[in-house]
Amino acid sequence: MIRRPPRSTLFPYTTLFRSRGASSEVASLIKNVCPHFRIDEDKPYAELWMGTHPSGPSSIVTPEGRVGKTLLEELLQHPEYLGQTLINQFGQHLPFLFKVLSVGKALSIQAHPNKKRAEELHKERPDVYKDANHKPEMALALTNFEALCGFRPFGEIAHFVKTIPELEELIEHQLTSEFIKAENASVSEQRAALKKCFTAVMTAPKNSIQKQLCSLVRRTENEVHKNTTSELLLKIYKDFPGDVGCFGIYFLNYLKMKPGDALFLEADEAHAYLSGDCIEIMACSDNVVRAGLTPKYIDTEELCEMLTYNCTESDQKLFRGIKEEDSHRTIYDPPVPDFILDKIEVPSNVATYTIKSKNVASIILVVRGHGTYDCLGYGGRELKRGTSVFIPANEELVINVSTSENLDIFQAYC
Repeated sequence: MIRRPPRSTLFPYTTLFRSRGASSEVASLIKNVCPHFRIDEDKPYAELWMGTHPSGPSSIVTPEGRVGKTLLEELLQHPEYLGQTLINQFGQHLPFLFKVLSVGKALSIQAHPNKKRAEELHKERPDVYKDANHKPEMALALTNFEALCGFRPFGEIAHFVKTIPELEELIEHQLTSEFIKAENASVSEQRAALKKCFTAVMTAPKNSIQKQLCSLVRRTENEVHKNTTSELLLKIYKDFPGDVGCFGIYFLNYLKMKPGDALFLEADEAHAYLSGDCIEIMACSDNVVRAGLTPKYIDTEELCEMLTYNCTESDQKLFRGIKEEDSHRTIYDPPVPDFILDKIEVPSNVATYTIKSKNVASIILVVRGHGTYDCLGYGGRELKRGTSVFIPANEELVINVSTSENLDIFQAYC
């Protein structure tokens, strides 16, 4: 039995195209728990990782404040901390990766393969697709958050194809005609037409893409009254001039999410995060198939082949949480076994709050407020913005709230 609960430190994983300096939620969280950490205003702070992912496992901080072994090492030595239910299904590691994500510029247009296809890709190209797992994910906005997700309603895409000559030019006349005729066809026929249309754009010759984008951007810049789509085009083009991903805005739903809104991304669903800060949780995998808005490896043919081509209204992409009986907890439980995310909001007038025990391990992250916690007989450890705590299976965590503001916590488990 654990005498002192391991506390996993936040792991900063910096990549391109994310928020810089103190404007990054990631940098702000690190700074609050690591006073000696200096924020470089010219450096992008992209992600905080919490979990046992081999590329960046969390580290355990001792009660004396020393950084010790990784959480992955600890769980390999003490698998009982995970809980037998979790071990039976996923083995001796956490099946999810828990993140904070700060997006300053658009991320790639991408999708994640389903489990069967992930296994095939890993076998075919293990140097690119490094594991055999699927990677469903969910994002919950901490700030105003923008994303592209899933295909727009068929009629909206058809409107763009009819009214944007540069888009029509890339698709070519015959396919354009077939696509427009499919407006009144069956759903399966619309999917087939959309696949042909989208693939034609994404695989068009680079010189044709650049030529048509230059023409489209010039026309858009001269518009007297620019609509939301026009402004989005100019914003993305500024960061990715000549990139085929700029045309993705005419195919994919544009979501403007408010703090607390959640988005669940199933396998084989095209998406791109554009801006803002979010909590992100996903299956533990590196499998990403990209096709635009990135300097990283792209696999356009694979992406175009794998997508579902389901067309939906943008508001249908939001994932609703369920409020629990205690009124302080909202549960986001997507239709996958790998992860669940809870948002816990403890009002300042509540002196004590107990995170009840589960038969599986979990990780919590504090994003607002202050207090202390008691767990496994060890009490008085500080909870503040940026603190993350690993809670072993079958153990509760009692929080003593000591703040004039609400205490906001996210809990990840499966």
